[in-house]
Amino acid sequence: MKRIIPYGYVIREGYIRVDKTAASVIQGIYIDYLNGKSFSAIAKDLTDKGIDYYQGKTAWNKHMVKRILECPMYCGTEKYPQIIDNDQFTAVSKLISTKYSGYNTDPRATVLKKRAFCQECGERIVHDVQNRNYRRWKCKRCAGTVINDEPFYKRIRDILNSVIDHPELLDETEPKETYESEPEITAKSNEIIQMLNSPGLNFETAFEDILNLASLKYDNCEYDISEELTETIKQDYIGRPRLDGVDTELIERTVSHLTVDAKGKIAIHFINGAIIRTEGEKNGRTQN
Repeated sequence: MKRIIPYGYVIREGYIRVDKTAASVIQGIYIDYLNGKSFSAIAKDLTDKGIDYYQGKTAWNKHMVKRILECPMYCGTEKYPQIIDNDQFTAVSKLISTKYSGYNTDPRATVLKKRAFCQECGERIVHDVQNRNYRRWKCKRCAGTVINDEPFYKRIRDILNSVIDHPELLDETEPKETYESEPEITAKSNEIIQMLNSPGLNFETAFEDILNLASLKYDNCEYDISEELTETIKQDYIGRPRLDGVDTELIERTVSHLTVDAKGKIAIHFINGAIIRTEGEKNGRTQN
């Protein structure tokens, strides 16, 4: 059977009354959510405690929790007695809107969430914004891979600044296997090499051609084009002033992806195969 009235209420003598035990559970759900717990975490806690939802059902899920947090009857109506304070309900509604209605418009997060992965398991790391005072990046699978916003952005900025200071860091790339090139790829490669060596190089055109060549080569097999990419992306760093924050356009043009390990160390993988890590490490070795 399904409920005919919201959780937290019972019908006695023809009137809707507050179920005091369930009302206490509801109030705890609102407090937990405002304190930063997710729908799923709250549901797990309730399940672990064996809290009865309806007729002996003690298995909670995130959808049940969300319905409770979005139920306006808890503020009180002509039929339903009040369980939740209006201000508390409004605060929860704003917090839900923050997460699910596009409030997180930070351009840094928009760019980085497509490129950030867990070093430990390979799963994507996500931007957790449920608590606006405690935003963080965390792995969807590994509970131990968590890093707060401030150090996350600072470490990325520091790596980019290290490349601005020393563009030669991009010269050291991971080796790739080569293969016998198809004629079309050989011709395109020669065309790009001539373009790079010609005076009056149009950077935007060259960069687009190189990315197209990269796609073509990877469609056929692994092929080392790191040298062409390196010379192209270095132009984005040579002579650039040091950054005060994360430059999203620079990341979009030059960064393939980044990884975060369980200790919060970040490694940026550039599109030419170079890997530069926090704490002065480059391709797994400490820089002097």
